Amino acid sequence: MKSSSKAIVIYRKKILLIQRDNIPGLKEADKWSLPGGGLEPGENHKEALIRELKEEIDIVPKNITYLGNLSVFFFIKHAFFTVRLTPSEFKRVKLGNEGQELGWFRTRDIDKLDLTSGLMKYFKLYRKHLKEVIDERAATAPQQLGLTK
Repeated sequence: MKSSSKAIVIYRKKILLIQRDNIPGLKEADKWSLPGGGLEPGENHKEALIRELKEEIDIVPKNITYLGNLSVFFFIKHAFFTVRLTPSEFKRVKLGNEGQELGWFRTRDIDKLDLTSGLMKYFKLYRKHLKEVIDERAATAPQQLGLTK
């Protein structure tokens, strides 16, 4: 089973997205996506997420919370985490060695972006509950986000 880790990085009710590189042959090039990526041999999901965040936004945040897993057709497993940045972490965020650009977006602005196909579907299905997570209004059960523990 192919596995990856994805971060919902939040600061002041905005979510961080990264515009993928524009490299010939890269799947969904130029589209906006959540930070994260695939596991390397021997890594667990949290270790992979920490490595990916260091590569993509050049920091290792302290406040990382596991949300749950999303399995796709029994052969892909995505582990989702929330990452709530402190003001000092936010100030240190910068584009790492992957992606063209990073941006902070309110949930209402996400529809205007050219998202990866999977992320676009996910936001359409779970927008209300994702907004609650991002706005820190309520504790959201993994099932409300289409996730399992």
